[in-house]
Amino acid sequence: NVGISYIVGLGDYTGGELIIYDNAKTPTGAVRHNLKNKFHSFNGSQYLHEVAPFKGERYTLVFFKI
Repeated sequence: NVGISYIVGLGDYTGGELIIYDNAKTPTGAVRHNLKNKFHSFNGSQYLHEVAPFKGERYTLVFFKI
């Protein structure tokens, strides 16, 4: 993907934060963002990222440009 991505988590779940690795912000580089029912924007092509484990039923929408 290129540039900014937009992501939101929907459903009845706990956990599942978006983890973005940015060494400039924390010593470990891991910054967690709660996505439940709210959009978050980030540069998915610039920063490594993953989703934390979650329990329950979750749907994730991700909008990005290729």
